Amino acid sequence: RSDRVFTVHNGIDPSPYAGVRRGAIRAEFGIPPSAPLIGFIGRLHPQKGVEDLLAAMQDVLRRIPRAHLLVVGNGECRPQLERQMQSRGLSDAVTFAGMRRDIPQVLGDLDILALPSLWEGLPNAVLEAMAAGVPVVATAVGGVPELVLDNVTGLLVPPHDPDALSKAILTLLRNPDLRRRMGHTGQKRVLEHFSVERMVRKTEAVYESLL
Repeated sequence: RSDRVFTVHNGIDPSPYAGVRRGAIRAEFGIPPSAPLIGFIGRLHPQKGVEDLLAAMQDVLRRIPRAHLLVVGNGECRPQLERQMQSRGLSDAVTFAGMRRDIPQVLGDLDILALPSLWEGLPNAVLEAMAAGVPVVATAVGGVPELVLDNVTGLLVPPHDPDALSKAILTLLRNPDLRRRMGHTGQKRVLEHFSVERMVRKTEAVYESLL
């Protein structure tokens, strides 16, 4: 019954994402400081829709040739995705960074986080991006719309739709003020609704209501 179901969202500690040193990741991979940088962070698995993101990048680059995509993570699809990158002529505009332990620093250099998943739970990568003040372009699947408020903290698009994905990315790349506003609003939303303290309080409230 619905009265026996409780929702407690994931929570994160936002403090590591504040005040990170910017520029280190770009310098490491030779990405110019002025290049618009889109990032993907996650497992390289069919679920994550990175193929759609590579297809979208072709359209983004036709309009903003300096744009760059940083793919962070590893997985079974990496060889296939790297072949797709080459076949699409994206080798100069896409960097596969592999596994990283410095996600706050990665996020500090991004202009946008893109998550083109075909299905999701409640992705921590989105929470971390919002905590870092990075606007999100993501597919409206699973719990993502509970995190990303469309046109408020980011932009939501249908899954498996590279055209919609590229349009959303271009909208944010062309509007720095919009990016800053969405990033600030997302940061505030994490602090108010998705902190680890709030997760603990809500868990305690469930226990207390049952006891």
